[in-house]
Amino acid sequence: MTVVATYVYMSSKVSLIESRVAEAKAEAAELQASLYERDAEISRLQDVHMYSAQMPIENLKISNRGGVLNVSGIIKNLGRRPVNDIVLLAFVVDENGTAISEFKHTAISPDGRPLYRWQQRRFRFEAQAPPGGKEVHVVITGIDFE
Repeated sequence: MTVVATYVYMSSKVSLIESRVAEAKAEAAELQASLYERDAEISRLQDVHMYSAQMPIENLKISNRGGVLNVSGIIKNLGRRPVNDIVLLAFVVDENGTAISEFKHTAISPDGRPLYRWQQRRFRFEAQAPPGGKEVHVVITGIDFE
């Protein structure tokens, strides 16, 4: 009787250990996938950061009419890669330089064709002006490469 009880007890311990090992392996696989996704996102953000230096924003015009900010300008592609969509972030800062509001806008190709080297794309958008805003800054935060 003692031998059978010990065998059943050890057998249940082994299956418990095996299930915990399987759980740990599954968790490790999830973490690995998460790290891979995060590395891919970091790489994408680095690409955007590096390439945005080759895409100056020119003729930036900002006006405030009746509490509505009108933002317009031209983006030039001075780099070698064709670009589909460009995500812009306009943020409003107060007199201390603290961002108090932000607006995203995607400059989409009007004709569906990419923006090639030396070409330019106009953009224009409106947003509600926050009270206490002193300056508006516009930066490129996303680039959809062809």
